[in-house]
Amino acid sequence: KEPRKLPPHQAEVDAIQQDSTKIFHKVHLPNETDILVEVSSTTTNRELRYSIASQLSLSSPEGYGLYMKVTHKMVSLDEDQYFFDNLRLPTERQFKKGKKVKEVKEVNPSNVLFLVIFRRKLWFNVIPGKDLVADLTFHFPQEVPRYLRGYHSCTEEDMFNLGGLLFRVAVDSDRSQFVMIPRMLNELIPADQIGLMSAEEWKKNIISSYSRQSGITVQEAKIAFLTEISSWPTFGSSFFDVKQTCEPYYPNILWFTISKKGVSLIDPKNKELQVMHPFNRIIEYSSRGNFFQMTIRTLVKSVIFVCETSQASTIEDLIKSYVRMYEEQKQITRPRKNMFF
Repeated sequence: KEPRKLPPHQAEVDAIQQDSTKIFHKVHLPNETDILVEVSSTTTNRELRYSIASQLSLSSPEGYGLYMKVTHKMVSLDEDQYFFDNLRLPTERQFKKGKKVKEVKEVNPSNVLFLVIFRRKLWFNVIPGKDLVADLTFHFPQEVPRYLRGYHSCTEEDMFNLGGLLFRVAVDSDRSQFVMIPRMLNELIPADQIGLMSAEEWKKNIISSYSRQSGITVQEAKIAFLTEISSWPTFGSSFFDVKQTCEPYYPNILWFTISKKGVSLIDPKNKELQVMHPFNRIIEYSSRGNFFQMTIRTLVKSVIFVCETSQASTIEDLIKSYVRMYEEQKQITRPRKNMFF
């Protein structure tokens, strides 16, 4: 392995001072639980990913990622870097900005403002019901917010059915909670669709769906939710709000969507797909500040698309991760050639 790039983290120093051979770090999960994982001075983020997957008994460690959340910003951790080097980065950045030592301590990884998060990053081979631990710990809690933000295109019947399932997840079999449905609509119905009908109409239809689903458990309701939305083309997609002016035929404000199929540009007003670029057509991509740029190969020529977003670096990292995943799959499936030719 390459040598560490930064001085020891405080957790390592504390372990040495206490003559301890083991260091544990808290890792937060999407279902609002957390686990303690053992790490060492030479643990890389990739090794930690495998360790967490094993500890959780996931069917596969592939497709997950580690993130660092400092205040309101969440950054993906590089797989090839050392875990403790990453934990020092917030402090190092504060030093470079010339902050006082007192201010530096406020962003120390041991404080509450600092979180390490483990979550699903790449959505491939996600089949609801195949891995219940993954479904309940990652897939359900990560997909529900996307649904409620209105990213998916769905019918009224879809919303009635999914609203009934989400209501069961919230109250189980407690039918006395029916009266609370009008106050819970933002937890049951996509935000942009709530105004389609009155609260009482939503209540009536959600109760009807809930009653038809009678007899299922909360866990079964979560799996049923995932099963229904898994057939949608936008299932497992990451959505980013971007602004563009380079393509006159597209709206200025777009959803820049990344999924296992590639990059899609969607009109947020009507949720209509403008274009979809498979990863093998994206020949170059990069981010700088609040700008993201990619070059797409077409049959006629190459087209450059530029957009503005505060999540430019996150977009670049996610595309890079999907491209790397497909490249690794090619290496695995590619027939071995004669080593002398």
